[in-house]
Formats: sequence, structure tokens, C-alpha cells
Amino acid sequence: MCKNIYYFAIAILLFCSCDNKKNDDGQGSKLDDVVTGVATDVTPFSVTLNGVINNYSQTDVINGQYGFLYTTESTIDVPVAEQLFKQYVAEGSATGCKIRYATTLLVGNQFSVEITGLQPENVIYYCALFTTKDNKILIGDVQNTTTLSYTPQISSADVTTGVMYANLFANVDLGGAVSKNCEIGLLYSVSENNLINGSKVVCKRTETDGIYNAELEYLTSNTTYFYKFYLYNKTIKTYFYTDVLSFTTKNADDFAVDLGLSVKWASCDLGAEDPSENGLSFSWGSLISKEDGSLNVYEYYEDNAYVNIGTNISGTEYDAVAKYWGGKWRMPTKEEAEELINACEYKTDSELLEATYTGANGNKIKMHWVYVGFIGKEHDFMYSRWTGSMAESDSEAYVFGIDEDRIGRLHTYERKNEMRIRPVCDY
Repeated sequence: MCKNIYYFAIAILLFCSCDNKKNDDGQGSKLDDVVTGVATDVTPFSVTLNGVINNYSQTDVINGQYGFLYTTESTIDVPVAEQLFKQYVAEGSATGCKIRYATTLLVGNQFSVEITGLQPENVIYYCALFTTKDNKILIGDVQNTTTLSYTPQISSADVTTGVMYANLFANVDLGGAVSKNCEIGLLYSVSENNLINGSKVVCKRTETDGIYNAELEYLTSNTTYFYKFYLYNKTIKTYFYTDVLSFTTKNADDFAVDLGLSVKWASCDLGAEDPSENGLSFSWGSLISKEDGSLNVYEYYEDNAYVNIGTNISGTEYDAVAKYWGGKWRMPTKEEAEELINACEYKTDSELLEATYTGANGNKIKMHWVYVGFIGKEHDFMYSRWTGSMAESDSEAYVFGIDEDRIGRLHTYERKNEMRIRPVCDY
């Protein structure tokens, strides 16, 4: 469609040129040798300039150079632009004048150049240019066009929340901008009035056109967060925002199960919402899952020694459960894990890869196996979970799980290793 419009425009230009102008420029060249066409594919940030060279063979044109002189100076008009381009031809340079050569010659000695990096609502003056193989410079008439206004659209589309996470989606219309020149992101905070200084996450493009996704992690249970999406255009260095909206994370109390013990146990691991889901794994005392249980990333190992953060971190600042689930939630202690093993009936299901603990009151919790073949001190364990209790060695803490004989046991594990946590809640 654009090419048809272009060919029509060129035809009109040629007709007008032949009908209304003198036959030469006084220097032996015809005035219609180089014709400046009408700009096409105009966006807020780019235009395509079109031209054609007449009275020269394709070989002659290819052996020369062809393209456009242009300027985006906002204070000039057509007569000033004409003088500017003539100065460039005569002197080889002119303030505010730029040159772009075409790389491909089309049928009929037509050529086009896309000019990018422009500003919205910006007037661009231009003329076609042809330098022959003997360095004779010919230019066409001066034309002008104006880039479009820039009106991107961004709005919140959908929100799904959990206890510690939220997935937020935005509908985005880039308004003619190129996606690589735009950043779509999200600002969020527990304070409605402090979003600019809050947390920021860059959104990812989804497989659905115009839909972007922000994934938030390590949120706090039963907490209201305020947020707004933004679109940042790198070309014009300008932000566009949605209105301020909010969402509330799920309440971890909904996962509490009374097994008739001294504490209530969660129905799922920290970071999960179902017993079959894999929760987050943490080193002992860490608040962020690094997916790397090695000493070089363990924050409580310095100068070739383990840092003392207490013999019982349950409910302290080093307890990830207390941080994210809040309220009366915390890591279980060694004694509470022993109570779970000794006071509940448990059975394992090798097919479902899970163990079920049943309290005397008939209530149940399930624990999904993380892996098979976990090596303890004396046994291979099907799965394990951290307690908040440190072992006799300052490099180890207590964990509990089911061993290869399907027997519930406590054992110790190096603090640096990452492992899941099953939260408990005080009555």
C-alpha cells in the first residue's frame, strides 16, 4: 500500500516538474534529474524519505551516491532550508544539516531512506541528493513533513496474588515507538505516597501481543501494596504512568492446621500454596533463596568461620517465616519437630512422593519429597525441612524428615545448604 502511494506521489511530482519548471538549471543539468518524493511511513519517531533520479542510467546512478539532505531545526522554514542545503552542496557542511545515503536502488532509479531517532511533532525538511561518479552534486526540491504526536497507552489488565507473590499484567500500546526503545515496568510500595522511592521491577513481554507481566516475590502476608505501571520512552526520555492501584496478598493464617500439638503447622511450605508445590529453599538464617547452597554466597560465613546468629533463630530477624508470613508464624524448633514426629501418625506414598502426618484429632498435613537419596549422618533421607535450632556444631542446624526406611527422624545439616521450611504458628 505504502509503495503504491509512493509511486503515485512520484508520478505527480514528475508531472508537475515537467509542466511548471524551466528545462535546466543554467548549468547543463535538467531540473527534474533529482526529484524529492513525499515522505511515507510517518511515525512519532521516524519517517521514510523517498526520491527518484531521472535522465541517468541505472549504472550511472549505482556508480554515484544517492540519498537525502535533511534538517530537524525547529526555527527554519522552506526558504531557509533551501539555503542550508545549497550551502552544504557548495561547502560540504552546514550547521544543522545532515546527510543519509541510500543503500539500495529500486526499480526506475527510485530510492528510500528511513530516518529514525526523531522527536514527536517534529518538522523535518529534506531534499533528494545525487552525487554523480564525476562528483557533480544534484539536489531536488525541498519538502517537509511532521512526525506524529506520541500518545502511548498503558493500563493494568489483571492481578493474581499469593501469600508471598503477585503477578500483575499490563495492556500496552507503544504508540508507534519501537519496543527496544521503551521500558515497561512497575513501581510498588506499602506506602501509597512513596511509589517513586519504592521497589521497581521491569516487566517481561508475554506471548500475547501488547501484554506485559511483572512478577513480584518476597512479599509479606496479608499486606496491601500500592503500584503503578510505567512506560519509559528512551528516545524522548519521558515516563508515562497508570493511575495508582492496589492489591492485597493472601493471609497465611488460612494455611494453619491444628494437629492437636503445641503449635499449629502450615499446610504447605514457605513460598508454596499447596503441599504438592515446591516452596522456596533457604540457607539457615537467610531471607532470600539464592539457589546456591555454597559457602561463597552464605552471608553468615566470614573469615573462614561461621557467624554466630544465635542457637535458636525461630521468630528472630533471621527467620524467613517470621519476615514474610508475620503474625505468630515462625520456623519450628527442634522440639516442635520431634513432637510432630512422635505425636502424629505418618505414612509415605512413593507414587505421589509425599508423606502424610495425621494428628490425634484426625487433621492432616502433607509434605512433598524434595528429592530421594538425601544423605544424613546415619541414614538416607527422602526429604528434610529446617528447624530454627542450631546443632552442637556451629556449622550445622537441625532438620527433620523421613529416612529411607520411611521413619521420621531428626538429623543435622550444614547451615550453608539450602532447604525448604515448613512454618508453624503459635496459638
